[in-house]
Amino acid sequence: MASVGRGCALFPHPVYSVVREEKSLLSQNLIPIWFVSLSLAIVLVAVDVQARDDRWTHFGLRPLAMGNAYVSVADDHNAMFYNPAGLARIQEWDGEILNPYLEVSTNSLDFIEDAQNLSSTEGIADILSLLSSHTGKTNHFAFGLAPHLYGSGWGFATSFYMPATFVAHRYVEVEFKAGVDVMVPLSFATNLMQDRLSVGTTLKVIAQGGIDADLPLDSLTKLQNSEELQDLVKAGVGVGADFGLLFTPTEVMRPTLGLMISDLGGTPYSPAGDAGSVPAPKQMGIHAGVSVVPYDVDWMWLRTSVEGHELNQPKHYSKKFNVGAELGLGTLFKLQMGLRHGLLSSGIELDVGLLNLRLVTYALDHGVVVGQHARLEDRRYAMQMKLII
Repeated sequence: MASVGRGCALFPHPVYSVVREEKSLLSQNLIPIWFVSLSLAIVLVAVDVQARDDRWTHFGLRPLAMGNAYVSVADDHNAMFYNPAGLARIQEWDGEILNPYLEVSTNSLDFIEDAQNLSSTEGIADILSLLSSHTGKTNHFAFGLAPHLYGSGWGFATSFYMPATFVAHRYVEVEFKAGVDVMVPLSFATNLMQDRLSVGTTLKVIAQGGIDADLPLDSLTKLQNSEELQDLVKAGVGVGADFGLLFTPTEVMRPTLGLMISDLGGTPYSPAGDAGSVPAPKQMGIHAGVSVVPYDVDWMWLRTSVEGHELNQPKHYSKKFNVGAELGLGTLFKLQMGLRHGLLSSGIELDVGLLNLRLVTYALDHGVVVGQHARLEDRRYAMQMKLII
């Protein structure tokens, strides 16, 4: 497994010392140059565990724009993923059929621009030089879709998240991380104590499939052999449960305590298909926070939230805390801002008839501690268009 220092290029190794060996491989037609280029620059490559965006649930774009501080808010379909208790406070049913979204990082845009300057006749040394200039920078692409239907006290959804992440480094070795995460929650909730307390639960099916393996450059040809490729695949299906509650003691500014326990007792995967192995089980997580509505007059309102996620997990505190705020003008316009792991996030949402458009930016720090190394910061942008029922 690669170390953080390796991803940061704290211990650089000369790039061109390996060029002669790579050229000999190319001359033997073991690794065509187009395959090296495609594998290292486009396919789904990750550098280490810290460089991955390990998500304890499906992350919605609106919550991400609010710094992901959403456990104590949970007032739309995202409640099925963040806190099912919020469904008990929804008065009307709603749903979305087509709501695809795309994500791309700033580093990826820079990488694509530099890669376009390479001609088809460039050699392996030029390709390695390109990767060297982007050493330690996380590149990210993703496509997602989360159709859903929900109403007062119930909800059903299906989420698909297909990320592609890679980090170039000076070692001639890559760790592949490619695949798709699927989550299908069925949620129920109810109100107690004169609607001050809401409790909810989710029964969910999760599935994961893809490649997760360390490969040196001269072994990338395994990706062209179907039998060897199959051995690298990890796939599994599991059934898990979540529990959540919301408590609002007074209507004055509506202070709300939110608690979410995700993957009660842990959620293991069972083998699926002919995969070589199964993914690691999802760990139980405890998430809590408080939200308030300090301003709510006529058609304008402001909500703020402060939360801690995965409080029971052995992660640095800088990776656990989130702050968010949302300003709304009726249902037509929403503006979000937040801090997730100390990094700024923001977003806007326009709701016009059947069409809903959302633009979001957020960032990750792939170091063990936030702010450890500037090159580990990964700024991402996402756009989502939704067709509302």
